[in-house]
Amino acid sequence: MKRKLKKFNIHNSNWQKLALELFVVFLGVTAGFILNGWREQRQEQVLEQKYLTRFLNDVRQNIEDLEEFVSVDSTWIAHAEPILNLFKNNDIMQDSAISAMKMMTTLSGVDLNTGTYEDMINSGNLNLIGDFQLRTELSNYNISLKKIKIVEDYSYQYFYNFVLPFIMSNFRLIDGEFTDPGIYKTTRFTNLFFAYYSMVQQKYKIYQEELRKSRLLEKQLLKAIKE
Repeated sequence: MKRKLKKFNIHNSNWQKLALELFVVFLGVTAGFILNGWREQRQEQVLEQKYLTRFLNDVRQNIEDLEEFVSVDSTWIAHAEPILNLFKNNDIMQDSAISAMKMMTTLSGVDLNTGTYEDMINSGNLNLIGDFQLRTELSNYNISLKKIKIVEDYSYQYFYNFVLPFIMSNFRLIDGEFTDPGIYKTTRFTNLFFAYYSMVQQKYKIYQEELRKSRLLEKQLLKAIKE
């Protein structure tokens, strides 16, 4: 006895209905991906703007601090140069030498902001900055701030290793006088002041350059935030 095969009769309308359902599902899935992508992109844009605003606040604070220290070092250099000429001409007198000694005790350094950059590096969010050129500028700016820290650390080391021991051995702080009246005419004291002067002058030039960079970066950040 032969078995009859059952024939399935699928009409064109069934195929069209199935295709329509698949198309609706495809549109739904695609729309979901697009919506999620848009939301993620929007969240990243909002976060990027927050970081840029924080960067701008850091840079503006750095500008304010650098302006102050550029002014301080400029004044120090202006007062030091006449004394330096006295040393060069071997005309230094005790009053001027005491002034030189006091000037070497005015050690200062600027504490520049790097918090936002470090936060983005530690969190892996630096790539949120969409503008490659701006991202590069921010990285270079952070590197230059670290260079300032190195120079300032050297300044502190020079003070504690050379200036302070000389003061403690040869200068009476209680009355502001040298223990040996002739010590200020020695080569050691002349070299001590000249090296300190050169160190301050180096810091002054670095502060000026960093101030210029900070002002340029401020303009770039303002443009990026407005866009």
